[in-house]
Amino acid sequence: TGNIDNPGGRCRPAGAKWKYPKGPKNKPKAKKLNIINGFKGQIALPNHHASHQVFNMIKDGSAGRPEVYMWYCYSPVYANGDCKTNIEVLKDEKLIPYTVCVNPFYDEAAALADIILPDVTYLEKWDWEDMVSPTQVPEFYIRQPLVKALGESRDFCDVACDLAERMGFPLGFKSKEEFVRKSCEMTPGVKEAGGFEYMKKHGVWHDPKAKPKYYSYKKEVKADHLKKDGVILDEVTGVYWNWKKSKAKSADEAKEKGYEHTKKSYKGYVGQKIDGKVYKGFKPDKVNKSGYFEIYSNIMKGKGLPALPTYVAIPGHKEMKNDELVLTTYKVPVQIHSRSSNCKWLTEIYHDNPARINPKTASSIGVKDGDMIKVRSELGEIKTRAKVTGQVVPGVVAISHHCGHWEYGRYASGKKAPFAGDNDPDLKLKWWKKNGVHPNWIIPNKPDPINGQMRWM
Repeated sequence: TGNIDNPGGRCRPAGAKWKYPKGPKNKPKAKKLNIINGFKGQIALPNHHASHQVFNMIKDGSAGRPEVYMWYCYSPVYANGDCKTNIEVLKDEKLIPYTVCVNPFYDEAAALADIILPDVTYLEKWDWEDMVSPTQVPEFYIRQPLVKALGESRDFCDVACDLAERMGFPLGFKSKEEFVRKSCEMTPGVKEAGGFEYMKKHGVWHDPKAKPKYYSYKKEVKADHLKKDGVILDEVTGVYWNWKKSKAKSADEAKEKGYEHTKKSYKGYVGQKIDGKVYKGFKPDKVNKSGYFEIYSNIMKGKGLPALPTYVAIPGHKEMKNDELVLTTYKVPVQIHSRSSNCKWLTEIYHDNPARINPKTASSIGVKDGDMIKVRSELGEIKTRAKVTGQVVPGVVAISHHCGHWEYGRYASGKKAPFAGDNDPDLKLKWWKKNGVHPNWIIPNKPDPINGQMRWM
């Protein structure tokens, strides 16, 4: 409809392009276990991985198991489905001998870790940001500590700098503050404005002469870019690409396999040929797609999936019995995933999550508003209160995320964390007793068969 990357339309992101120190050139080569993409054959295109399947993969063991499992600002026990299995895997030292949690807060996963490295909150750390600008003009801004970190909490970036020094490959900066300082002195525009001292005082910089970036896909690729070493034309797709940035071993192999079938060829994407001209197009991410805004996907077709956008029912829904309902979960505006229930003012507003059921459905199963009910799945059951409302469609029971913590502090769960103080006067004002229920106890860690994300229903 002509509403892509234009004023008033759906725009491509325009963000800050920071320059920053990238550490030593001779970095140790990383190794990994093949446990992040789920079980073989279950997911067609796990381009952004399937983190919710990691514990199941570790429990299975066929792809190997880590000697140390470390997580950062993440609550795998609470955030993923099948909480019971998550707990069992973390507790079993035969499956994972040693676990390390990096988190500012004592949550359900931290409670099971062998060691906790207390991180700082966003009000206690240095950083620079490169978020998308709402004006289509890149905005550079930094984060700086507002208050001193509590106790022994440390920014994990500072910890990582220390570890790099001890392991013999210094990064070229010894703290996050130094990293931010060097970035400010290296980044064009920010440097000329006054660098780190300017950013500390003003917090943000943008080029006042810059114009909003629109229609980037229409920009023509310069002829000399097409003549660079390794750049070839794929006749099937019309994509110019540099085969040397892919996994191809030679130009002949790259030409024989073609752009679509050469592993990691998208990394060498240069431009899209259309009517004799070569345009920037829509640069691919993760998959070997062309530079077109694709509606028809050869990649999907090659996996035996519909090439055009098509509704495909969740496999489990096809097997549902007449008396079964679809369980779904959702987020509410005043809470943030699993991370905000320890915020007293937010949780005072939202601390209970009854099961929402449509009046027609409630009537058919004999449930009235306010009744205590059991919601059961293949994993077990939870007890909660029914909220009969037209806000959900018939055939569905909806229980929100955020609630039902059993750790995470007194505001979230009613349970005091180890080493927590009693110096918050607002604890005396906490009037609510309910903490809700957590639906993930009965939601399996089953992936979408196409992209691998959690089904959540």
